[in-house]
Amino acid sequence: MIRIIILLLFFAFPTSLFAQNNGSGDHASNVVFEQYKQAFLSQDIEQVMALYAQDAILITPDGTTYKGPDEIRATYKKAFNYFPDSLTFQPRQFVVEGQLIYHVSSIRVGESGEKIVPFSAETIFVNKGKIGYHTIAEYYPESDIEPPVALGIPNNWTPQTSSLPRDFAPNLYEGIADYAFAPGMFAPEKEDYFTYVMVLYLPIETDVSRNKLERDLETYFDGLAALTVPGFNKNNAETKVDQFFDSLATRHSVPEDSLRANVKLKPVAGDSNWEKSYNGSMSIYEGMIANKPIALNTKVRLHKCPGSDYQTVFLEMSPQQYSHQLWKTLDEMARQWQCPQ
Repeated sequence: MIRIIILLLFFAFPTSLFAQNNGSGDHASNVVFEQYKQAFLSQDIEQVMALYAQDAILITPDGTTYKGPDEIRATYKKAFNYFPDSLTFQPRQFVVEGQLIYHVSSIRVGESGEKIVPFSAETIFVNKGKIGYHTIAEYYPESDIEPPVALGIPNNWTPQTSSLPRDFAPNLYEGIADYAFAPGMFAPEKEDYFTYVMVLYLPIETDVSRNKLERDLETYFDGLAALTVPGFNKNNAETKVDQFFDSLATRHSVPEDSLRANVKLKPVAGDSNWEKSYNGSMSIYEGMIANKPIALNTKVRLHKCPGSDYQTVFLEMSPQQYSHQLWKTLDEMARQWQCPQ
């Protein structure tokens, strides 16, 4: 199975310190690549943007096209928010032919050596010393995780699958999570900002009582908020989260509890597909893009799949009120969901 990695895992820009030129090349293109490499490694957005032409086009692994400085700058800002502290790059190919650069690499986490991007291929077109076109493709070969994917994804939404627990919440849940992100998920100016579905496939014995879900979701979103703190990893997650919110409360002169996640769920009548259903509200700190508290509405549905050893927690989330048209899309995904075969 081959998967395209979404922009939230945008780790494979041409940053290899070890790439070798295996073909004939143009000096100006080599210079631009070297400048770009150094700017990206230092996460200097201004230096990166100085290398792009005013009419440049960037195409990212999810197939989205970004045009011009404003859109491309916003894309790099998102990328740098997720960029880990230390990476090592294993070069595969680096070829320069005139104005065209072709770069292939695999990428590992520096400290652990874990391979996070087995294959990344990109093409850069340089014109008059500026990057005019830049395309990136990232692929995962078949992995040892075969998720029970059963989530229909609307057009233009972005899917993702990950194993659990996540590094930012290492004490929560063993299992697999499927995600579907709305097109404007990471664009605060869009009406579908922070709108998505998360489906957890958990062992049948996992405690998913209402109170436990409330506390676990608070832990999850607190960890997500602090994920960009330098040095954050699964071994120090709890300490880094506490430090993040303590510092944040001090800077804004507000009580720490007013910034941490708060989740309240209320039982509602379900349907034949779900054993239990809750509607609720979530107040979280969005530390990835907007860097501010946001209020979300949520629906949580629970089901145990017959003849299986796992249960499902289906979550829908959006800042929009339940009357907004976006909830029709979210609810339709829940309506179409079935236990994986």
